Parts: sequence; structure tokens; C-alpha cells
Amino acid sequence: MYRYSPLDTTRHEIRLLTLEPGSFFDDIVTGIQHVPLDYKLEYEALSYTWGPSVPEKTINVSGDDFKVRENLDTALRYLRLTDQPRTLWIDAICINQKDLNERNQQVIRMREIYSLANEVIVWLGTETPDSRITIDFIQRYNELASGDDRDDEIKETLAKEENDHILNAISSFLRQEYWSRVWIIQEIRVANRLRIYSGNDTIQWTAFETVIGIVGALLEELMASDGKGLAFGTSRTVSLKELNPLQICLLRVEYLNISTDAATFSFWKGRGASDPRDCLYALYGLFESEDNDKKLTRNIDYNLTMKEVFINFVIYGMTNPATPSEGRLNFICLREPYRTKTELPSWIPDFSIRVTSFTELITCRTQSILRGYRPTEALDLQSSIDGDILRSRGFILDTIDRRGGHFDDSSAAKKGPRGQVPPSVLSVAHHWKVFQSWTDMALSSSSTSRRENASARNRLISFWRSIYTDADDAWNFYTDIEPELYEKAFGIAVDHAANQYPFDSLQDVVRSDLGDKGNTFHISMEFWAMLSRHRRLAVTAQEIFVLAPADVKDLDLVCVLLDCDLPVILRKVEDHYMFVGDCYVENHMHGEITEALKRGEHKLMEFEII
Repeated sequence: MYRYSPLDTTRHEIRLLTLEPGSFFDDIVTGIQHVPLDYKLEYEALSYTWGPSVPEKTINVSGDDFKVRENLDTALRYLRLTDQPRTLWIDAICINQKDLNERNQQVIRMREIYSLANEVIVWLGTETPDSRITIDFIQRYNELASGDDRDDEIKETLAKEENDHILNAISSFLRQEYWSRVWIIQEIRVANRLRIYSGNDTIQWTAFETVIGIVGALLEELMASDGKGLAFGTSRTVSLKELNPLQICLLRVEYLNISTDAATFSFWKGRGASDPRDCLYALYGLFESEDNDKKLTRNIDYNLTMKEVFINFVIYGMTNPATPSEGRLNFICLREPYRTKTELPSWIPDFSIRVTSFTELITCRTQSILRGYRPTEALDLQSSIDGDILRSRGFILDTIDRRGGHFDDSSAAKKGPRGQVPPSVLSVAHHWKVFQSWTDMALSSSSTSRRENASARNRLISFWRSIYTDADDAWNFYTDIEPELYEKAFGIAVDHAANQYPFDSLQDVVRSDLGDKGNTFHISMEFWAMLSRHRRLAVTAQEIFVLAPADVKDLDLVCVLLDCDLPVILRKVEDHYMFVGDCYVENHMHGEITEALKRGEHKLMEFEII
């Protein structure tokens, strides 16, 4: 078996692999060379997914056997030239994965390795009928002169029902495993040149980027279209997975870095990696800082446990906010709806989990609930971390009195021609039953006053409208729709649910009350489903509506932490508290808390969260 020789770190050495020429079925023969990483090197860097650990294949490296995974063996056979050697950098071979110190040093340099490569090879796997259709389509339309005519022709072609097979193929192409892998974000973002390979089919990244960008605009139109988008859960729907390559294209086109604020980071959280620590390490190279001491790559250390890596990242976010006025604890709001890793403190998110939903829209607010309380310069840090314990100053706002059922659409998810998609709230009666149960719970109280019941009805409508318009403000969804239309749409839903009218009659009510604006209702209710996934509607002792995490329980505490931009749910456990998650609180999201603090209405205390 091949035995690695150590790299000379004083010369900033890396290994390069020479892939010797041969035909497809010949044994794979390679050589290894140690070279200093500088601008004079000629090599290509491979961007790919490792794939399953079994079965293993054997290749020849410098005369000795070397075990590789099947996907890499296949890639080498397709990439091998017949008449000359090819020089490559491949992480699975060029880094001694068993030497943790070397692994630390080389992973720190991944950004540099990919940015200095002559070309980055994007290996998607062997060709398929869908990949051939997609690449042929991209090549055909990329050859047309750029401009509005080409863009319109692409959209017109894909909008036709008879061309559904093309859009289905593109959808399949965009949902391949490669696009969900976390390491590709950095590999693609920093590359000077890229070429996509799918078996023997190949295409320049620039062509892919151009055409897929136009396709992405069409997908957005389908999402918002009357009767053909997410609103009806038809075959012409868009899987969230399909947005991954579109976002990566945007990251590259605009040469963006990933910000260290929780709102931006939430989109990249939980991308695929076999080692959960890599869900963070793979992004560290994109958190650029002019201050060398603040570069996140300095924290890469595979000797640390997953828990230590996750805690260190939250500490980094707490001590290095993206802006002086940003909440220092915003990263804890990315905690997953259900705790699966019991070894993590309750306040530490599992950064290896990606919740494929739009719950982040609540987290990704454009303004803090404490705006006006924190000065332009950062408020003195009100939190500290000691091992597994987070200590943070804040106050108790209220107590959970009752809660609705748990909303989860995963059991009803279906596979349409365009991939795994959450069905529409209008298509699945189960979702409507959840909305009805939440409405009943919210409108029930100890009071029997008709006036108070009417007030609760109006408040509930305003509550849903407020959540939606906040999300719209943060993410620029459908900004041409007036807020009054949102309120009217939710009014129809609340009244229909409160009166226990049949589900089948809902469409008739929408047509009657909204007419040609009926799509506003469909959009509003779709986003209700997205925002509510893995959450519950709860009501506090003071009859305040709260959209809370699914794990919330009666008697849990609605709290404000001075270092967090969102209200949170805490649970008292003996002398400590457990973090349950962030929440959206009626009439407390737009500066009301700041005014209450100025009036001295809340008594500050220290929470010890475990």
C-alpha cells in the first residue's frame, strides 16, 4: 500500500497527482509529486462528491496500491487522456487524510489551492439521459447572441407544456447530489475557470451560468404564477434543492463572500458533508477578514470534537459580529426544530442539519426587536460562555399558556415530475385542518365577550399578515402585492377556519371575495405553510400570539436576551434553563420592547442556559 511522505510546511508544499494516459478500462496509474504552492504551477483541481465508502477500488500511486471510492475511480477513468499525462489536485489522494495535523494545514489552504488552479473540474458523475438533454439545451441556447431575445426564447420554450421533459431534465440535473455538497461552495466561488463534466459530456461553466440564470428567473415566475406554481402543488413546482446551484451561481457572478451574520449564513447551513465538522470548516475560507487574527480558517482543527467545533463557531460569532449593532447571539437561533444530537448543549445549533423549509425567514429579519436600544457602537457584551454553559442577561416576557398542534408537511410530501416538493396547503386537506385547529385554539379564551372574540380574530389576522410582510421585507418576495391584500387573504382563511366551513368550498370564497387578486390568497397560504413548518402557534398567559418552535411546551418562557435580535423560548430545568428556539411574538417585533425597556417595565436577570 502507498505510504505518504510528509510535506515540507516551511516550503508550503502540496501534493499533485499525475494521471498517466490510458484507455477507459486500463488500470489507473498515477504518480505523486511534492511542490510549493505558488502561481507558477500548472494543474487542475477536482470538485466532486466522495460518494459511498463501499465498494472500494484500487489504483496505482507511485508504484503502490491505493484505495479510492468508486465515484473517484470513475471520474479518473473519464478524465484520463489517451495521449498525455494530466496533472490534478484531488483531496482524497493529495491530502493524507489519516494525518490530522497535515489535514488541518491543507484544509486551511483549500481556498488558495482552488483559486490557483488553471481550471476547476466539476465532476457530476456519469452521463444520464437528463444530463444529456440539459447540456444539449445549454449549448444550443448559449450559442445564440446574448440579449432579451435569447432570454425570451428560452423562457418561451420551457414554459410550453410540450417541453416539460426539458424542464424536468434540468430539474433532475440541478438536484444531483453534487450540488448539495458543502465543499463545492468554496471550490466554485474562488475558481478562475470551471468546466462541468457529466461522463463524456462537458460544458464550460460560463455557458451553464448564463442559461441556468435565465432558467432560474423562469422558476421564480413559476413560483409566483397564477395556478402554475407552488400555490397549487402541480407538476410545475420548484424543489428547494434546485435553488442550490442557482445560489452558487449568484455567489460566483457577484463575487460575494458569505457574511458572518446569522441571516446570510442560514442559507448555507447543513450542506452535505460526511464529517459534520466540515459543515463549518468548508465555509471558513469564505469568511474573509483583513485582520489575520480574526480569520476563521485559523480555527480549523480536526483534533477537536464536533461539539467543540460548533461551540467555537458560536463564540466566534458572539465576539466578532458582522456589524457593531448586530445581536451577538443570533447564531443560536439557527437551532434545529428537533434536537437529535444529545451531546450538544441546548443553545448550540447542529450545523450539520439543513432544515429544508422557510423557517429561516423569521430568523432573517432585516431589523432587531431591540433596534434603538443598542447604540450604533456595540452594546457591551451581555453574554459569556463557560464550557457547555451560556450565561446571558435578559428578561421574561410571558409564559406559554396553551399551544396548537405541530405543523409538519413531510408526511404528506409527494414526488412530482419536478422532484420532491412540499404539497400546497390548498391541495392537502391535512394542512387546512392544522390551520383550523390553530385558529380554534387562538380564538378560544376564558372570555366569552363577543367584542373580545372579534378583537382576537382581528389580532390573529394581523399577526399572520405581520409575519408575512416581515418575511417579504427581508427576502423581497412579491413586493408588488400590497400589505392590505395579505390581510384580506388571511381574513378569508381565519373566518373560513373559525366557522368550520368545508375545505372544498374555500376556492369559491376566494374567487368571490378576491376576484382576479385570488393568487394573493394562494401565495399567502403557501407561505403560511412554509413559515409554520416545524412550528406551533401558541398563546401566552397574557393572550399574546406566538409562533414558536415545535418543541415548545406549556409553561415555557417567552424571553428576550439582550444579545439576540429575536425573542426566544426558554424552559426552566431546576436551577438552569434550556434553549428551545427563537419565536415570533405578536406586537413585540417592531421596537415595542425597546420602548418598554426605556420605561423600565422589565426586570433584567441572568439566564444560565445549558
